[in-house]
Amino acid sequence: MTNIQERPAGALKFKMPGINEFSVERQESGKYAVSLNAFSGKPFTHWWWGDCIFDRSGASIPFQKIPIDYNHDSTEAVGYLDTFSGETALECNGYLLPFKDGDRASEIIAKKEAGMPYQCSVMLNDNVKEEFVDKGETAEVNGKTVSGPITIFRNFDVIGVAVCLYGSDSNTAVFNNQTQGDQSMSKEPQSVDFKSAQELAKKFAKKFGNDRGFKYFSEGFSETEADNAYIDEVQKGTEFQIKFES
Repeated sequence: MTNIQERPAGALKFKMPGINEFSVERQESGKYAVSLNAFSGKPFTHWWWGDCIFDRSGASIPFQKIPIDYNHDSTEAVGYLDTFSGETALECNGYLLPFKDGDRASEIIAKKEAGMPYQCSVMLNDNVKEEFVDKGETAEVNGKTVSGPITIFRNFDVIGVAVCLYGSDSNTAVFNNQTQGDQSMSKEPQSVDFKSAQELAKKFAKKFGNDRGFKYFSEGFSETEADNAYIDEVQKGTEFQIKFES
């Protein structure tokens, strides 16, 4: 059955803790060739959806190129992806594009060479069709049987990929074109109290706005800590359009 629900904008950014490899290869042109798995096609746990999985057959790339940014920040573009393949994982190839000393792309490359465990996180638009598999039920996805409760993303558009410290899918990997072996990290989906987490996420989104509410929730703030963080930001002169519950 289809799981129809009102979802915050942050629910389409698949960004949660995990560990993966990341490396790039410098080209003569000055570009840095990069290959990555935008998602693995294996189950993972998300702050809004709970246990979920991407159906590779339903993934669409709506443009010839899609951006790579830093931490899902549209002002921090660092490159692009232009080649896509894979039967169960979404395998992508493209380039990081440093253009001056100390820019974000240069920082990512330098810190990775020093051992920073960067990974990737996929960004979708609103064109998402999901199927919820209830407890005790099963479904087929990516050639395997999965058991509920789990949300399957059956059709969706991938509009970008972020380089970040924490990604939703802990099985994703980013590696250079010469070393595309199996560098993904196997990990079972975490057991979480999904209902409680979802209710708190909804409350944070309603109280602080989608983006800021997601930030507070994903950083593990309590409601009191989130209130204090917001008050502190307002006192420092930062403007936010936030509607508190009466």
